[in-house]
Amino acid sequence: MSLALVSGCTGQQAPDSYTDGVQKNFINGCTNTSVADGTLGSASEAKQYCTCAYNAIKKNVKFSTFAGGRRSRADSVSPCAASSP
Repeated sequence: MSLALVSGCTGQQAPDSYTDGVQKNFINGCTNTSVADGTLGSASEAKQYCTCAYNAIKKNVKFSTFAGGRRSRADSVSPCAASSP
C-alpha cells in the first residue's frame, strides 16, 4: 500500500499513525477492490471483512510497516474468515 493511498490525496501530509482517514481509505479501497473483483460477495460482506482486516492490521502491525507497504506481519494476520460468494 502506498503512502498516497494512506494519505488519501496528493499534496496532503502523509499520516504517521493510524487515523480515521487511514481507516476510511483502507476500508473503502479494500471494499471497492473486493466488489470489483467479486472476491468477497456483496458490498456489505466486503465492507464487513475489510473492517475486520483493518482492525487486525491496526492491532498487529506497526504503522510504519503498514505505511511502508512491507508485508512482514501483515501476511500472517488473518483473523477474518472471508464469506463464500
